[in-house]
Amino acid sequence: MSPIHSSQDTLMSSMVKKAGRTLIPVFMGAALAATLSGCQTTADIPAEQTAAPGFWQSHQGRLMSITSINMLGRVIIEQQGERRAVNFFYRGSGNDSYELRLIAGGGKQLALLKVEPSRAVLDMKGTQHTGRSAEELLLRHLKIKLPVNNFHKVLMGMSLGEDSKVNDFGLVTRSTLGAYTIDYLDYDSYQNIAIPRQLQITGNDITVDVTIRDIRDVQIKYPE
Repeated sequence: MSPIHSSQDTLMSSMVKKAGRTLIPVFMGAALAATLSGCQTTADIPAEQTAAPGFWQSHQGRLMSITSINMLGRVIIEQQGERRAVNFFYRGSGNDSYELRLIAGGGKQLALLKVEPSRAVLDMKGTQHTGRSAEELLLRHLKIKLPVNNFHKVLMGMSLGEDSKVNDFGLVTRSTLGAYTIDYLDYDSYQNIAIPRQLQITGNDITVDVTIRDIRDVQIKYPE
């Protein structure tokens, strides 16, 4: 696929090359302390039943205080016996408006998905496809089935309902969204906020492994 030339393509290519920077997992010290003290995690119980509900509520509040965030990462998609791997650049906000760029290994843009609460636009090869559902656009034009209508909450590790499971540190470890299951495998710390680093999305016929390699330009608005 041919790239869509813009001033942001150079930035995306540069960010891809610099994406190897690793953040420090927020709960490594706490996890080690828990292990040494013989504590067990509660990753298999609902959020409202965790032994530390205050941790969960506080963490969710901190995630919701993020008004803007940029992420660079990689997705590996296994669907119907086929395997695809692409880089991505994500720019999201707390109101479910976001941009998702799919980037080839050389930094060339493959597709740009712009999502707002009322509509979605998929830009491919300079041609725009518009619809009310981002999921329908991806399925129709890229043959990829993903829960992208709620992608901001999925990437951020926000609770998606009563079925969300958390650990002792208030971090979501598993959520369900319709036919999809989201498992959060690892977290990093950015400005003292735990943000998922690795997650896996599984559905009826698809498995998607997501790795966040870089986080930047985070804007936070704490309640007064």
